[in-house]
Amino acid sequence: MSARPPSFYFLYIRAKLAWGFACRLVPFGKSRMTLKAPPPSTLLGALAYPLARHLGWPEVLLSGRREISGADRVREFVVSAHAKLNTSLAIKADINRVFWFDRHPQRRGVKTDAIALEKVYTSPAPGEITSSIELIYILRPETAEQALGRDWPSLLEAAAWGMTRVGQKESLISVDSVKLAEAGVSEDEHAITGFYFPLEACSRPPEGSWLQEYFVDPWEVGIGDYSGARRLPFVIPYSAQANQPVEVEVELDPGKGLKVECDGHEVVSLRRWLGL
Repeated sequence: MSARPPSFYFLYIRAKLAWGFACRLVPFGKSRMTLKAPPPSTLLGALAYPLARHLGWPEVLLSGRREISGADRVREFVVSAHAKLNTSLAIKADINRVFWFDRHPQRRGVKTDAIALEKVYTSPAPGEITSSIELIYILRPETAEQALGRDWPSLLEAAAWGMTRVGQKESLISVDSVKLAEAGVSEDEHAITGFYFPLEACSRPPEGSWLQEYFVDPWEVGIGDYSGARRLPFVIPYSAQANQPVEVEVELDPGKGLKVECDGHEVVSLRRWLGL
């Protein structure tokens, strides 16, 4: 008798964007650039925050001799995370005055400078009334129960409704739709999706308009210090010419990519993330 394949659930969230978001690169230089979309590590942190508030998780955990974010707890049961931007994007840099204390013995004193901090400002895409973002988390129910207890479905749904930002503290959102249900893993090598995904899942470049961005793989390096961490190229379905989100057609690499069906939404994930 063959073993039953592992089951997966998806947590779907749709939220309105207040003005946009800022997910700035770390490490960074004097001026701080922003990513074009909230990366998977940020999505994990956005879900971890309301869970931590409810369960009393600490902000920082000790792993061996290094510190990691308390959001690393979510990485134990969320195996894949994806975002879809239902908005038009405009990247702008604001000039900010900063102050710091120079501790060098010969230069000791308060210093000041002006730096450029990038943000992604959003406006409703053609045909839309508001700017919004859709998030899909793929998770293992057995691991979620171990981490959160038998009431994990209610806890995750409550945490989803309690999400307040996706990105740095000013990147405010207002959640208006949440759904938790079983996901279907498909061996179909063709997918159509508007959610971002790692390029390595494809056997050839996707068809359609898309942006490329490099994100840290949190399932490889954890959530914490990303200096020196390997970054993966991701596909963000978006038309820079039309300045609006689109869908792309994907031919999956059968040895690396998988399609996950989430109640009418298709997302592209990696076999190694799902352990398949």
